[in-house]
Amino acid sequence: MMVDVRVRNCDPKEELRDHAEVRVRFRLSRFGTDVQSVDVSLTDLNGPKGGFDKQCQVQARGTFIGELTVQETSSDPFSAVEGAVDRLARVVARTLQRRREDAGNSNPRRRV
Repeated sequence: MMVDVRVRNCDPKEELRDHAEVRVRFRLSRFGTDVQSVDVSLTDLNGPKGGFDKQCQVQARGTFIGELTVQETSSDPFSAVEGAVDRLARVVARTLQRRREDAGNSNPRRRV
């Protein structure tokens, strides 16, 4: 799985990059090759003003899941990353489950 992390206007940049990559690999590794690439974008929306403004957007791509995007906003950039990655893991699991169910229901001889 390819992981690309971009941090804009948030400090400490290196720690955030490392945290995001570790969190993505930890939460999404169970999906194996179903998730081929993940882009993480972390932005401080209000700059130095502070507040509930650290936004993390995570986008995953794969053959069976297509392109999935989630977003999380928090006052702490680390919790924004964790919330977005956790939500993405749930969305990927739900999407794969639906695809498997749809594939299982595609019996041409079965009438509904």
